[in-house]
Amino acid sequence: MGISSTTTVLNVADHELGVAWYSDLFGREPDRQPMEGSAEWQLTDTSAVMVYADAPAAGGTTLIVGVSNLDVQAAELYEREIVLEPYTVPSGQFRLAELQDPSGNTVTFAESQQTGRSSTGGNGSASSDGVGDVEADSEATGGVEPVAVRAAGQGAHEEGPQEAR
Repeated sequence: MGISSTTTVLNVADHELGVAWYSDLFGREPDRQPMEGSAEWQLTDTSAVMVYADAPAAGGTTLIVGVSNLDVQAAELYEREIVLEPYTVPSGQFRLAELQDPSGNTVTFAESQQTGRSSTGGNGSASSDGVGDVEADSEATGGVEPVAVRAAGQGAHEEGPQEAR
């Protein structure tokens, strides 16, 4: 299956509010708006996030963004008045911080605590938490690693804060 890129679609109830919220989160306006009711941010060479206006389907999706240093990410977001509360999962394998967008989608920032592995696994196979692995050069992408997404009802989340702005 020659996959060359992925785009995660986050359905939102209010397109303008969703675009504003994700623009604030990603620190920039969308890179493109390919059709009415959609906006995309290219996070790495091969992964993008699309916000799409679809009120009936809004919410319930989890976007996992791998980062090389969660403390640096939290400090950067704090400058934009977005507060992350990092915590370590019980296994000690990941540090996470979660936010919820206005439509009820969850954005989880993840930092691997395992030496030599990206936050989304990085070995080319499914990691133990059910999140697919993709390798990337995190320095070339400003410390943001590939994105994984889990739809509502898939996989269990560890207990942790659901702090939103």
